[in-house]
Amino acid sequence: MNDLSKVDVRFGELEQITQWAIRGAHASGYPIEQSDPDFGTSPHWGECKRPAWSNCMMYRLKPKPVRETHAFKQWCVSYGGNLGPSLNASIVDVDVIQTEGTTTIETLDGKAVRIVWEAAT
Repeated sequence: MNDLSKVDVRFGELEQITQWAIRGAHASGYPIEQSDPDFGTSPHWGECKRPAWSNCMMYRLKPKPVRETHAFKQWCVSYGGNLGPSLNASIVDVDVIQTEGTTTIETLDGKAVRIVWEAAT
């Protein structure tokens, strides 16, 4: 097994070299996660400070966070009065003030952490 953060079998089912690699990484200070494959329908991974290295549990290196950026064109539409501006994927009304721009969403492990709208120049 090459990627020790993608282990999906019980510790006892891993090749001995993979078991040694995971234990060695933990001994060197890398964070380890564990999951009980008999609990629920999909693995629920949680950080484990002191693994018991049980043959019936799953252990893996904690995966690095996945950062992604998604950008798309949107219009900022202002209706005036007491209504604040809103963002729309297309122009919905010609009688409003509208400005074209780009919305950029940054995610960390699939959760939005930053959203920015910037007017086109």
